[in-house]
Amino acid sequence: QRLPVGEVGGMMAAPRVVEIRLQRSLPSWNMIYAGIHHTRRTILKQEWHNLVRLEVLAQTYPIDRRKFERPVRIALACVFHGRKSPIDPDNLCAKLVIDGLIGLLLTDDSPDYVHSVTLGPCTRGPAPLTIIRIEEVPE
Repeated sequence: QRLPVGEVGGMMAAPRVVEIRLQRSLPSWNMIYAGIHHTRRTILKQEWHNLVRLEVLAQTYPIDRRKFERPVRIALACVFHGRKSPIDPDNLCAKLVIDGLIGLLLTDDSPDYVHSVTLGPCTRGPAPLTIIRIEEVPE
């Protein structure tokens, strides 16, 4: 059983970490800035929220589904398939993923709950993949 973050029996417990793997690559901000219709943006947002929620709830691999009570760091990495080159890390639309975690693993995405977001690396590979790593910030 996992120990809580903090001093336990004279030793520091490891911060809680959850990793989620989605079999799709995150869309780019360029696509959104390109002027897609607002209904298409709404559909895209809902698709990604649902994709994240279904992966957390389906538990196709072991995942601690408790809501984080302490601030977290979120790191996103992507593998792109079928592109000449991967998109720039600063072009990853992380908000689509993070908003999908609210109510499940996160209470909110405000600075009180999300300490930082790290984007990248972005690479090419045999299949699309987005890796979301959520880690409690130590005291």
